[in-house]
Amino acid sequence: MKSVPSLSIGWMVLNAAALAASLSHVLLDYAIGLYGKLSEIISPLQAMTILLICLLYAYWMLVMGWTNGARKSALISLLLLTVMWSFLANGVAGMVACPPLCRSAFPSIDIAHISSLIFGGLAAYTTWRRIKTTSGPIDWWLPGYTIILLLATFVFQSVVTLPNLYLPHTRRSSGVWQSMCMVQCVEMDVFNL
Repeated sequence: MKSVPSLSIGWMVLNAAALAASLSHVLLDYAIGLYGKLSEIISPLQAMTILLICLLYAYWMLVMGWTNGARKSALISLLLLTVMWSFLANGVAGMVACPPLCRSAFPSIDIAHISSLIFGGLAAYTTWRRIKTTSGPIDWWLPGYTIILLLATFVFQSVVTLPNLYLPHTRRSSGVWQSMCMVQCVEMDVFNL
């Protein structure tokens, strides 16, 4: 009987934690209205953003499953997801947009930002170490797919978020952000002037 080598699953647990932290951040962003007003009818842009974010998380789980066979391509895709989505988009960008003690949803949004930074960073580091110890060829179509999905999600998320960057309850508006979305924000009565 062959003995099955024991593989450390810490990197996978950290990736699951990064996914959960990232998901909590996205849900909180929806709750505070960053992606537009929630109602029975949503715009096609909001619907597409929701679809792409759902696809991103489903894809993330699929890629985690594919890493079971120690496929280097899946590990590289997982690294891209943890670095670009969890660590950078939900962690770093979130903290830049609304630094700690963020009034939008204190303390929940701060916890989501910090946990995305911590778990996204740790997951990226441990996944990178796993990639370095995994042998085999790399099929670049899977990481390419990952980049396309991430870019599409970033574009739609940015477009749907732009008019909502100034939320009255955050009291955080800069002249730059106001001028960038002035026309759209006035149409949506976001400024409450």
